[in-house]
Amino acid sequence: MNKQVIYIIGSGRSGTTLLDIILGNAAGVFSAGELNRFTERNGTPTDTNNIELMNFWEKVCTGLSKQINEPPIHYAGLSKKFEHHFSFYYLFIPPNKKQFSIYANFQQKFFDALQTNVQTQFQKNIIIDSSKYALRGYFLSMILGKQISFINIKRNPLAVVESFQKKDVEQEPKSRLKANLYLLAVNCLSLWVFKKLKNKHALSSIYYEDLLKDPLSTLSGIENDLGISLQKAKDIISENHQLKVGYLFDGNRLRVEKMISLKRTNATYKPSNFIDSIFYSLHKITWYKK
Repeated sequence: MNKQVIYIIGSGRSGTTLLDIILGNAAGVFSAGELNRFTERNGTPTDTNNIELMNFWEKVCTGLSKQINEPPIHYAGLSKKFEHHFSFYYLFIPPNKKQFSIYANFQQKFFDALQTNVQTQFQKNIIIDSSKYALRGYFLSMILGKQISFINIKRNPLAVVESFQKKDVEQEPKSRLKANLYLLAVNCLSLWVFKKLKNKHALSSIYYEDLLKDPLSTLSGIENDLGISLQKAKDIISENHQLKVGYLFDGNRLRVEKMISLKRTNATYKPSNFIDSIFYSLHKITWYKK
């Protein structure tokens, strides 16, 4: 079965879930959310109170169980081993062949089961995986070949660091120093992987600020880069209609909504302390060249 996957690379709090939802409102495109969590959650989505969501992913698990003998959680260790940021050395040292073969076979079967259910239930053929992890994207490029494309989304580092200070969200807040270090490392790794994918896969690079300020032009750029049509999503936005959230397996708090509105903004940020000032210069030199 031909798999068509669009993988979104970026750091946390950079708009990956929002982009996933927007793309999922295009004809033929399905928002799946953060699929890297599928194994550790044993195929159960985060929002267990959403009956429609649960039914959909139960069907995926049923289809997957016909192809593999073990439950998804059996592969959680391998998924973490290959996908975590700290495994960046696999960009230089080939992974264990036997372990990678097991990991690759699971991912192949998983996307087969997911695509079959998406096509049957929604008549869609493009799946969005907004897992963010650069190394997951790198290994999926090896597994899925030409059937996977990539979008790298970047957001103003000052805004991301500020977001990491919030205490009313699911994720534990980070100190300004840890947030900046995390952001620098993750985005440099993402940029590194993105360059390794060049000339082998369709790629698109966008800024979160552009997505909010001028979503139609940003989506047109993605269309041109990836060779897909996002016209329906653009029509919904241009007519100021709400966007359907869909069946996200995992993601940020937007996933619990049924519909969302895209809020356009021209917000600007300036360093307000010594740590942010130092790191902002590093971010600008390395990955945030806007």
